[in-house]
Amino acid sequence: MEEYWKKAESLVEEEYKKKGYVVLNQNRKGFPDLIVIKDGKIVFFVEVKAKQEPKIEIEELQYHQYLNKLDFEVKCINVLDGKMKQFYPDPEWAQAVKETNPLLT
Repeated sequence: MEEYWKKAESLVEEEYKKKGYVVLNQNRKGFPDLIVIKDGKIVFFVEVKAKQEPKIEIEELQYHQYLNKLDFEVKCINVLDGKMKQFYPDPEWAQAVKETNPLLT
């Protein structure tokens, strides 16, 4: 499964590079997988999943919320069979995480 996830991450990375972005890959636990840059500025971050039922882990959502607070967008992209699809975490769960997020205090 790890190998498929790395292939999915590479597919997303290459797709954004084709569109003229610079993409940095960052693999700190919880931090989004990719940093997408254009014209020397961070445009957005990407969390990559490769699962039938993609799920954002609590540490990941905490970083997403922190980056959102800093006015950065975080996209969640799931890759199955070579196809990319954006998805969103459950809003009620996201609110519960936000209320206890240590990065926001």
